[in-house]
Amino acid sequence: MAGLFTDVDNSIEAWTQLTWAQVLPMVEEMLGAMEGYAGRLKRQPKKVREFPMFIEAKSKIEEFQVVLPMIQELSKSSIRTRHWEQVLGLLHKMPEESIEDWLLTVTFQELLDMQLHHHEEQIIEVTDMADKELKIENDKAETEAKWAVEEFDFKTWKDRGVLNITGYGAMIDELDEAVMIVQTMLTMKAVAPFRESTQELLKNLSETADVIDRWLKVQTMWCALESVFMGGDIAKQLPKEAKMFLKVDKEFALQMDRAGKTKRILEACANDALRAELPVMFTTLEQCQRSLEGYLEQKRDKFPRFYFVSDAILLMILSQGSDPLSMNNYYDKVFDMLDHVTHDKKDKTIITHMVGYNELKLARNVNAKGNIEDWLNVVLYEHRYTMKLLCEECAVDMLTSSARQTADDLLMYVDRHTAQYALLGVQILWTEMMETALDESARNKKAMNDCEKAQGDILRWMSSWCLTDLGASTNRRKIETLVTVHVHQKDVATNLRALSRAGKLKLGKDDFEWLMQARFYWAPKAMDDIPEKVGSMHITITDVTFDYNFEYLGSKERLCITSLTDRCYITLAQAIGMFFGGAPAGPAGTGKTETTKDLGNTLGLYVVVTNCGDQMHATDLAKIFKGLSKGGMWGCFDEFNRITLPVLSVVAQQVLVINDARKTGLPSFYFPGDDQIIRLNPVCCYFMSVLPRLALF
Repeated sequence: MAGLFTDVDNSIEAWTQLTWAQVLPMVEEMLGAMEGYAGRLKRQPKKVREFPMFIEAKSKIEEFQVVLPMIQELSKSSIRTRHWEQVLGLLHKMPEESIEDWLLTVTFQELLDMQLHHHEEQIIEVTDMADKELKIENDKAETEAKWAVEEFDFKTWKDRGVLNITGYGAMIDELDEAVMIVQTMLTMKAVAPFRESTQELLKNLSETADVIDRWLKVQTMWCALESVFMGGDIAKQLPKEAKMFLKVDKEFALQMDRAGKTKRILEACANDALRAELPVMFTTLEQCQRSLEGYLEQKRDKFPRFYFVSDAILLMILSQGSDPLSMNNYYDKVFDMLDHVTHDKKDKTIITHMVGYNELKLARNVNAKGNIEDWLNVVLYEHRYTMKLLCEECAVDMLTSSARQTADDLLMYVDRHTAQYALLGVQILWTEMMETALDESARNKKAMNDCEKAQGDILRWMSSWCLTDLGASTNRRKIETLVTVHVHQKDVATNLRALSRAGKLKLGKDDFEWLMQARFYWAPKAMDDIPEKVGSMHITITDVTFDYNFEYLGSKERLCITSLTDRCYITLAQAIGMFFGGAPAGPAGTGKTETTKDLGNTLGLYVVVTNCGDQMHATDLAKIFKGLSKGGMWGCFDEFNRITLPVLSVVAQQVLVINDARKTGLPSFYFPGDDQIIRLNPVCCYFMSVLPRLALF
């Protein structure tokens, strides 16, 4: 016990003589020593605990154990002079000299005499605040240090040598995060000692973020317009805007060169010249952009299929418009299955053939001179005119030749004609044979049996061809498509024979069981929208008759036709006959869109499919509806009910206006929200496929 008392007394006496500066590195040692003394004290025998020496040692140890935590708090690295000033203010012990000088001379005994433990809560509050202030100070210093050396990444734009900022996605995210961190700091009470410097840091970072945002907008617009206005045909047609862009181009290149030399983000964005020029460049580029959009709208108005081409691709097409050969890369963007065209070897402005899965010679050559949208309209018309001539040829050939008599004759017929007209010819033959049998069925009971047998023979002939070497894959697809469609035609013949035998087909070819089918007729004296050539191909479903549209469809696969497909055809045909569209509904993958496209292919139409989503805007859909109305095409909007309700409300108005114009037979109408008069091609129609689980109607 005497040894413990001596150790405690000697330690306390030695510590109390130390200055605060000497105590600082020893606080942990003091705490450890006192814990050791307390342990030794507890192990003393019970008899010893009544001795005055034990009681005095216990009192000193307990007193130090109360005070030392306060000393430990005040010895933290986060404690600054301002915190000592707050503590001494609480204790009413403010020294006459400065706090810094006082801390150099004050002893541990003097601190003990201040009875720090009597103000424990207030002192801990001060030290906790000091910890928070230190964290803010460190975070602020880290942010400042990071952004003081952060640099832009640059790359050279094409072959011009103008620098562009690259890899800016991560940089913007980091800058936004830094701004949020500094903003959070300013909401804390502990930021008070650094408020001004923190506000200055926030100002610098925020201004830098704003400059970068505008800078990148200018860069994006410059990149989009540079290839348009720095040469090519568009610059010649928009000379005023080209001159404006040239001025911006010089200033942009100068500022990017300066930034490339500086590299550091904060320093580059603090450039007053850059900050002054960015708004001017942005305004000028916006003006150029609006003029360009107006220019593109004019081109789309003249050739409506441009509405279904992105701005970037349309600009590439127009910028190379003086070279007709350059369009060969883009025909598949504006035609269904046309890949390219063939130009005369001696004169590249003369177009002689169109090429898809096969090469077809145009009935009349096209002179590809002048504005590209003008001669593309001529290509469109001449391609349809050629297809009409081929359609007449295939129809007359089928109705007058011996194609129905033997497998070899039918194969020769199929080989003579392109894929879509080989199929159309077989459908014309089927229609003619079925109606002849239906007319004769009242007088000849075997007529329907003979017709069914003939259809079965034709199907067997076609099937046998599939077992032979058909050469190219496109030719095999041609034959397989004939088989696919004729399987349904054979089934119809079988069904009508059964109904005739049961006495349920009393009206002959006027019976609904026949009228519900898609029937194909060549009308040699009818007229359509190609008036230069008399004659028209008619497809009739129930009481609705469609003119064939003569779009080149290549060698497309066709759907396997089921009873559900028949019902879809009937419903959609009736809707179109009443100047409405259609909205097939059903689970995903059941063929809603494909059935609509297949009906369009049956009618020789170009069907434009749009995959809808919640990111679509009313302006995006307006562009599509304008293209459909002017171009006389079908549009199929896949999963239409994914579009948001505010956009759907606008689309409803657009559809209503188009429907009213179609019903009243107007040649043009005003589109909602647009002063432009829209030409109306009555062939246009639109269909929306709907997933029931997402239905909003």
